[in-house]
Amino acid sequence: MFLTKVLQTVWARRAIVLVAMLSTLAGGVVVWKTLPPRYAAKSRVMLEVVKPDPLTGQVLTSDTAAAYVRTQIELIRDYEVAGRVVDELGWLENPEFQAAYDTRTDGTDMDIRRWAAQPIMSGTYATMVPDSNMLEISFRSTVPQNARVVADAVRRAYIEATIARRQAGNIATSQWYAQQAEKTKAALAKLEDTKTELQRRTGVVIQARGRDMESDILRSVASVTSRPVAAADPVPLRANQQLAELDSQISQLSRTLGPNNPTFQEAQRRRAALAATAAAESEDARASAGRVDIQARAYINQLGAQTAKVVSQRDALAQAQALQDEIDLMRAQYESETARSAKLRGDAEIAATGITPVGETSLPGAPEFPNPPLIVGGCIVLGGGLGGLLALLTELLGRKVRSTDDLEGATRAPVLANLPAPPRQRRAKVAKERRRQARRVKPAKATKPSKPARPAKAARVAAGEAQPGEAR
Repeated sequence: MFLTKVLQTVWARRAIVLVAMLSTLAGGVVVWKTLPPRYAAKSRVMLEVVKPDPLTGQVLTSDTAAAYVRTQIELIRDYEVAGRVVDELGWLENPEFQAAYDTRTDGTDMDIRRWAAQPIMSGTYATMVPDSNMLEISFRSTVPQNARVVADAVRRAYIEATIARRQAGNIATSQWYAQQAEKTKAALAKLEDTKTELQRRTGVVIQARGRDMESDILRSVASVTSRPVAAADPVPLRANQQLAELDSQISQLSRTLGPNNPTFQEAQRRRAALAATAAAESEDARASAGRVDIQARAYINQLGAQTAKVVSQRDALAQAQALQDEIDLMRAQYESETARSAKLRGDAEIAATGITPVGETSLPGAPEFPNPPLIVGGCIVLGGGLGGLLALLTELLGRKVRSTDDLEGATRAPVLANLPAPPRQRRAKVAKERRRQARRVKPAKATKPSKPARPAKAARVAAGEAQPGEAR
């Protein structure tokens, strides 16, 4: 119902809508014909945000990739890139450009390089190509050749600025790591001096892997003393056994043979030699056992003395151990900082950006602006919308009865009938006759009616005095 009333009102006020539409269309045509054409040249680069970084090996997530792309778009329109374009195109050496800068009327006090970079910054735009990793850089100018040259220069300047920015960052970080390495080296030298002084004063010597010399000596002595003592040589036991067997044989021979028997005398001589040998070997065994005992006692005494020495140096050993741990940690930190500084210096020499130019910058064939279909369509839509709003506003300021619903709402009385309107020719004749009668009868004094005409008309209709073509 509401939409029907709106359409009915707009149709009744169609003249206003038509005038607004024609006015906006005329304004669009004026803009179309007066403004100079504008050409857009486009160049593309590929952002390798999906691949790992060629230097750091890091991979961007979806959130960080979106932030990275927005940052790159802002960098393309930054003064750093635009200034490089100005230097590459040689605008600062152009006499005409210098004359234009000297006669500028914008009232700014910026230097000529920044002043020349302002049109590049304002005319450069960058957007991501949908469903790809390509970034499209466009530059708009009134001359297509200039648009192409500047767009291509902006792409090169953007890549060069990215390389220079990365190299500068790597060099600065490398210098910082080098400075930290020098500080660590000085602190390490100081700790080494402290360790040397502690060793000289206490005699505790810390070897590799946190082991001191005295503890190593103690472990060696303990390992020697813990070994089993070697058994005595079994040779003396065999000599005594042979001597006992020979004595048994001699005893048997003495029962059967006389003392002057050669066999008996030979056995006596053999016994004498074997007894001398057994006595000598027994003496050697006792001497060897004594030496082993003396050596074992010496090891035991050395173990006790070394243990007492290690126990007495316990505090100094703990201090030396803590100092050695700090030295090892400081040395590892120094090696890490030195390696990091060297790696960053090497990365600074690599011209890797993760940005690859794609294709060549093409010469724009048709102007991007003005776009006649877009201007005409936009003016029609804008004029129609504005005319519709003006029509509704005019209707609200001067309401009219256009349907039976409007009449019932105004009079709060039911409508009995709705007479059709007379033919157009008859209405024209009636209106002409009324105008003729109005010219014949001149009122004595124009008085302002006490009530609006519309309510009176509504009252007549409610009373049953409807005019032809009016609802009742």
